[in-house]
Amino acid sequence: MVEGVRLEEHLGPPSHERRSPRGLLAAWTQWSGLFVVRLEGTLDASLAFAVGELAHQYLVRTAGNHGFHDWRGLSDYEPAARVQLMTLTYEFRPRMDSIHFLAPEKRVDIALRAATALFPMFKLHEDAHSFLFALRVQAKARGARLAGVERGP
Repeated sequence: MVEGVRLEEHLGPPSHERRSPRGLLAAWTQWSGLFVVRLEGTLDASLAFAVGELAHQYLVRTAGNHGFHDWRGLSDYEPAARVQLMTLTYEFRPRMDSIHFLAPEKRVDIALRAATALFPMFKLHEDAHSFLFALRVQAKARGARLAGVERGP
């Protein structure tokens, strides 16, 4: 894992975990309005569908949601999955105040940078510390504290 920082160190174990033959989705949904996802391996259509299922289950409750996507372990992003997530993002855009990404893989980063033209709520982070700081700010606003992240970027 890049920079050796794992979300579990700050959030505890994921509330949801889904696997495909080539990938892993871990999600934390314990705070209303906060949707945290870690993807590893290949993001295929089945994992994109799982992200959509969780989003429909947890993000329909309220507006003003914040998403955090740790994609440091993502090595491939299949076209069908890309279409599914862009469709999902378009559907949920009125309910989302921000969607933060930590995605150092160059092809994924370029695709996300291009998508910011359509989705200005996308916030791209260069390093794990700024990503975790933004996550801590939103968790704190919901009455939660994250372990190990007390200083800003």
